Amino acid sequence: MSPKIAAIVLGLVYAVPVIAAVWALWISWSNPQRLLVMCNEIAPPEGLRGLYPRKRDYAVVAAAFIGYGVFAYSGFYTGLSWMPKSWGSINDGEWVSTREALSFSGSAIAAILFHCLVMDYCRLKVKAQWQPKPETDEPDIK
Repeated sequence: MSPKIAAIVLGLVYAVPVIAAVWALWISWSNPQRLLVMCNEIAPPEGLRGLYPRKRDYAVVAAAFIGYGVFAYSGFYTGLSWMPKSWGSINDGEWVSTREALSFSGSAIAAILFHCLVMDYCRLKVKAQWQPKPETDEPDIK
């Protein structure tokens, strides 16, 4: 494979999860019920029950999760830039710097926590949509 094609493939492998993560954040803000249905948290709307769960939805949610990790890895790696590459150890015959190991571990934990935060936001937003309005005896005059 030529280096040009390899660079294009690597760029796509990096870009797809990032795009999925941005899309998931936009959906969680604009239509949180859809993200909850995609994650199989709530039942789909009445007319679409036979269509769910779809494998495509699971793939999009997994790609978004990986995208959260990509964002977090970049942040951790930059934040740990004060660590020299000479800090590290040999793991299975390959040099692994402490900076890369901590960045990977931190990004995995951050992706899990951020996904939980997004899902909690969606649950709270959907719950707030279904809350009954309190009834008062006084007319609503402003």
